[in-house]
Amino acid sequence: MTRALATSLLSVALIALGVVILVETAVVDGRAGYLLGALLVVAGTLRLYLARR
Repeated sequence: MTRALATSLLSVALIALGVVILVETAVVDGRAGYLLGALLVVAGTLRLYLARR
């Protein structure tokens, strides 16, 4: 597995995990999950953007 592929896969995994946390937080009516989920989505998106740049 190349480094670029591993970076892309990890970035997509971070985005997916963030979305899952956001959805679960909305269903359970939590508070801290919104921040954590949003941060994971942003981190994954920025990592993917910077890797492709």
